[in-house]
Amino acid sequence: MVYAQETVMRLKDSVSIVIYGAGRIAQTVYYCMIQKPYDLKIDCFLVSDLNGNPDEIDGIPVVAAGKWMKRDAVVLIAVMDGFLQEIQKVLDSYGYTNVLSVTFESDLWGQLRGNYFYYLYKDMGMDFLRLEDETDQGSGTFSRSEQANIYVVTSGMDRKTRMEYGARPWETIICAGAALSESVGGSYDVRDDTGDNISVKNHVYCELTALYWIWKHDLSEYQGISHYRRRFELDAARSAGLCRSDIDVVLTIPVLNYPCVYDMYVLNHCVQDWHIMMEAIRRLYPQYYKMAQMLQNGNFYYGFNMLIAKRKVLSSYCEWLFSILEYCEQRCEKKPRYIGYLAERLMGIYFLKNWDLYKIVHGRRHFMSKELP
Repeated sequence: MVYAQETVMRLKDSVSIVIYGAGRIAQTVYYCMIQKPYDLKIDCFLVSDLNGNPDEIDGIPVVAAGKWMKRDAVVLIAVMDGFLQEIQKVLDSYGYTNVLSVTFESDLWGQLRGNYFYYLYKDMGMDFLRLEDETDQGSGTFSRSEQANIYVVTSGMDRKTRMEYGARPWETIICAGAALSESVGGSYDVRDDTGDNISVKNHVYCELTALYWIWKHDLSEYQGISHYRRRFELDAARSAGLCRSDIDVVLTIPVLNYPCVYDMYVLNHCVQDWHIMMEAIRRLYPQYYKMAQMLQNGNFYYGFNMLIAKRKVLSSYCEWLFSILEYCEQRCEKKPRYIGYLAERLMGIYFLKNWDLYKIVHGRRHFMSKELP
């Protein structure tokens, strides 16, 4: 295994495995767990209430949590993160003790997906490279100039998180959407409303107003973007090792969609936006259209608009990306965050199309959960 080896062995040695949840996230976890390298048998899907849930999924029964007799089963909680605490209380009340969280944002789910994609890419004739394997860890101390410059996007509307760490030496805090507020609170190093910028569009472009600013202003050899709640798992030595490497791009572990990217997008977002995005690709960059169709019909994309890249690579990507987004902005009905959602899918189209041009590796992403009330 590439990631989470102890957890994988725990799953493979388990007498019984069940998934808590019956929605799309649970179905996606199920799909992943029955594929290589896991090939696991799932006994049932647990839910708190059978009302509104299917009787079965792919022939596997959906069962009320209080009715399942194997309380020693490994339970994979596969829901959105906001429901995790409530579900843990339900499982505790019924005596389930062998519980693992594979919620959408969880680090463990990211690692389990990583193992799946390692084998999937191999089957597709592609190398799933890891940042950990492709950089020299080194030792000692490293100056700021020896490290990548990764921007952490924040804004005055951020939710509070458990304080796990602040800005690290290789990170620059950037305030996104600064032009939309006369008084921007919080601690930051730069604003996205200086010089050439699109800060005022933050309500639809999300973190991309910060990416645009980085593209236009930052001169670092390696540039990156992450979020106040989602950070690349790095340390100073790994950041410096990246700058000494031949890596062109660091992306996060792909997001797995079941049954396909298009179906999941239209379930949660506006279908017309998707078709306008595809039209933009066909008209502006027809050489990318076949890859766009493949991603649309496939089961993964690169999410969160997070990456670290050489300056020239990031510049080429941004020139391509923002021209498509401008086309969409001129034709789509305005709504919150829709440009950011489209950009997440566009990232996969661009880098999968240029897979042979760039050395692309995958870095783990850590999610800092919301502060408890």
